[in-house]
Amino acid sequence: ITVQDDPAGWSTVPFFDDFELSLPGPLDGQRGWVSDSAEVQSEVAFGGSGQAASVTGFMRHVIIDGPASVWVDMQIQVQLSEEEPVPPENSLAVLYMNEEREIMVFNGVQPVASGFTVPEEQDWIRTTVHLDYAEKTWDLYINTEKAESGPFDFYDPTVAAYSLTEIRGGGGTYVDNFGVTQVAPSGLPGSITLLPREELLAYALDGEMPVIEFRDGQLRYVHLRRHGDASVSYLLQTRTNLLEGDWEDAGLLTVTTNNLDETFDELSYELPVEEVGGQRFLRLQLQQVGE
Repeated sequence: ITVQDDPAGWSTVPFFDDFELSLPGPLDGQRGWVSDSAEVQSEVAFGGSGQAASVTGFMRHVIIDGPASVWVDMQIQVQLSEEEPVPPENSLAVLYMNEEREIMVFNGVQPVASGFTVPEEQDWIRTTVHLDYAEKTWDLYINTEKAESGPFDFYDPTVAAYSLTEIRGGGGTYVDNFGVTQVAPSGLPGSITLLPREELLAYALDGEMPVIEFRDGQLRYVHLRRHGDASVSYLLQTRTNLLEGDWEDAGLLTVTTNNLDETFDELSYELPVEEVGGQRFLRLQLQQVGE
């Protein structure tokens, strides 16, 4: 049995990056980002933030085993587009800002006005997209206000689940407070306050990572859980091959639930004995749950 220790958590939902933990300089390779020219810098950042990303080409963040309903939320300063962009293959929600300062969206393959405009002064714009893969549509929120002209059709309706966000820009395009969740982010209907990963671990697990240990002659998987708290879900998942297949519910029997204090329980699961040469990967997925 192998436990997948995922100290990064950069390729799963929820994901949040305020770029505060990134090293100044090229963004490529940091916290799950792929980029040809984005930089982590401190000269321009969203209010109260020390760092943000500056992009002159593209910056892309990839999610593995993405869910079928996703919210993508970010603060962005934009460079106006001189011409209509050509969306990448497998795009779903595409938007850009034209020279008339209109925020344009693709409704299917047709660009249309969203009804929003960019302020004359260079300012941060909170941009939120909700992707609904069941309906093959998406909604746009600008500074928490929903576009009345939506929902819009997916650019490519054949895509089955979320996999990445790509941001393209010229000089003067900055990104901060980037997040991907399955529930509405803070300030929107049904929203939650999305915690950075380190804070979520501290809140949900008291900062204690799950462990595998021998107890009473059995191999056990042990983790903490807040009792009586519906704001966080705990899902133990398994797979036997990290290159093929998907994560599945582990379906392990809970052997004991020990009440540690007024806040936390300790859960332990009996782990099955693998056949010789067999292997099993485990992960505990934490998900903030909206109201």
